[in-house]
Amino acid sequence: MLYIITEDENSARDFFECVAYTFKNSNEFTLVPLITKNGGNTTLKEQVKSVLRYVNYGDKIMIVFDNIEDTTNFVPAEFIKWLGIKCKEANVNYRITKYYCFEELYLSYDELIDMYVHLDKANKCVVEALKYVHYCINNNINYFNDDSRIQNFVNMRKEAGVNREHFALQLLIKATEIINGYFRIIKQTGALKNQGKCWIETCNDIQRDMMNEHKVHNICVKNCLYCCKNKDTKDKLIDLNNRSLFRKSKIQLYQI
Repeated sequence: MLYIITEDENSARDFFECVAYTFKNSNEFTLVPLITKNGGNTTLKEQVKSVLRYVNYGDKIMIVFDNIEDTTNFVPAEFIKWLGIKCKEANVNYRITKYYCFEELYLSYDELIDMYVHLDKANKCVVEALKYVHYCINNNINYFNDDSRIQNFVNMRKEAGVNREHFALQLLIKATEIINGYFRIIKQTGALKNQGKCWIETCNDIQRDMMNEHKVHNICVKNCLYCCKNKDTKDKLIDLNNRSLFRKSKIQLYQI
């Protein structure tokens, strides 16, 4: 059994639930209930403790971080050390997400840049920031620095200057909000399943449930730039896996 533990109900939870449903049987995983509605990294330990009460030998616990920055109340390295000890005592395995924050998964995706740069409304400042951030993420470099491409974007989007996670979120919002279709990614409960569903859902299902014939023709047939257009969820997740930061991961998305 795989137990998936997330910090909150935002896009990372929706994403890994989709991954589990796609590559595992429904009786092979469970999405652990949040301790509180708002969640947060300080609730991770309590979620793990609740799971350890009923795990069996060989089960797996997967920790989905929102981001791995040290804070006053939470130090990821200390939590991971504690997790390793507790899982060893319980004879279960554990896995953790390897990105800095969830937004970097899609910022590291080759396809996002390929789609954005071909848009008529593409912003030069966003293009330059996207390319630089994409390179840095895929080469394990901290891009939140005084580079002009970063600072130019901060000048355009003040919220991006708070910290690395805020920058990643604002850049991802700006890059995805003008892509034709349902590609917008924001930090909001259910957003990936709704505004961003073209990244993860089968195209035929989206067209059946969300579009009439006119929309299908104008959005999907004429203007969709996505390399996985007309593909299913599995194909989309595999392409993301193979062309993002996950390509260097020891555990691929289809292996969770």
